[in-house]
Amino acid sequence: WPEDGEMNVGEITVKLTTTQVFADYTIRRLQLIKKGKPSQDLIHFHFTAWPDKDIPNTPWGLVDFEQRVASFDKHKVTSYTPTKPIVVHCSAGVGRTGIFIALRNVMRQAEETLHMDFFTTVQTLSHARLNMIQTSNQYMFLHRAAQVAMLCIGTTVTSKDIESRIEKLGVRTSSGQTKMEEEFKSICSVCDDKEEEWISEDNSYTVYENSQTINNKQKNRDESILPKEACRARLRWENGDIGDYINAVLVPSFIKQNHHILTQLPLPSTVTDFWRLVTQYKVRIIVAFEVNMNTRDKTIAEYLPSSENSSAVSPMFKVTTEPTVKSMYLKQQKLIVSMDKALNKISNAASEDHHVIHLTSTTTDLDKKAILSIIQHIRSLQRGQDERILYMCRNGAEYSGLLCVLSLLLDR
Repeated sequence: WPEDGEMNVGEITVKLTTTQVFADYTIRRLQLIKKGKPSQDLIHFHFTAWPDKDIPNTPWGLVDFEQRVASFDKHKVTSYTPTKPIVVHCSAGVGRTGIFIALRNVMRQAEETLHMDFFTTVQTLSHARLNMIQTSNQYMFLHRAAQVAMLCIGTTVTSKDIESRIEKLGVRTSSGQTKMEEEFKSICSVCDDKEEEWISEDNSYTVYENSQTINNKQKNRDESILPKEACRARLRWENGDIGDYINAVLVPSFIKQNHHILTQLPLPSTVTDFWRLVTQYKVRIIVAFEVNMNTRDKTIAEYLPSSENSSAVSPMFKVTTEPTVKSMYLKQQKLIVSMDKALNKISNAASEDHHVIHLTSTTTDLDKKAILSIIQHIRSLQRGQDERILYMCRNGAEYSGLLCVLSLLLDR
């Protein structure tokens, strides 16, 4: 397919009309033109988050992808007739192809018969094409994807229906919990760490291996909130004297995988690691919560200059700040982060200064007005969707996670 415009493939001209890029997949609308024949419209769904010779770290992206394909199938979009066959392919036409077709088939079974027969589904596909599911891990991943897909049924909502959706979620069930509480409990259950361990292709490490080594344990503020191996941010240091660990995870934006960062406020022993994270991942905006807790929580380090037009120095970095701008919910500082020149030569790092905007939330009472105002301000600072944002709070999850997820939902 052409990345832009059109291209000729034999007697057929393939014309790209629109492209929509998401974190895990891309949707293209193509037009096939052959001389003397009516043109044919085609929708091309391209899943881009499947690692080569492996399975995805989580099934959520594939489930979202399958549901997007199914939505086109159900709603008979314009001239894209759903009664025509859907062509599914990967490099070999098995494995990834088999998992996707099997997932679609078992989900149709669930809709029509209220049960799913994985064994018969895979057996039928394998009779039609050998090795459609190639490994036991692929077979287990199929089950996990179906579990997530079942959980997601009925949870997608349009912006115009959000009020009625929230009202329904507030209804208490026979369990004594609201539907929203039950839904959240289901999400926690399907994300259980033990469930993820057994689908790993590489059995040489556990989900939290590096988070729990003797050297790295002291870099975690809360032992119950650790970065998983598949998601953690890895720090670079060419001479190997400093480790690659920091309690931080990479999360997707609306259009990119592993784009934004969630982390804890720096410990006294991790200030240098924090600035390594900011500079190496080219973070442009930092959003910080609970910074003022450092007066009563001595595990929260002083990582910023103590006053305007001054600098803070760590063993590797010098951080300079410009005058602070204050608003109702935020304190904004422009920072210049410079690496020590001697260490700069050792590490072969880029020599230029790193410019970053640091936003400190002046409140933890995040009502609707406050949190939407903060998100709106962050967006006003962004020069494009490619810019990386780092969200952090005391434990790297509570406030930073809420703001990151809400921003992603609003993008969606």
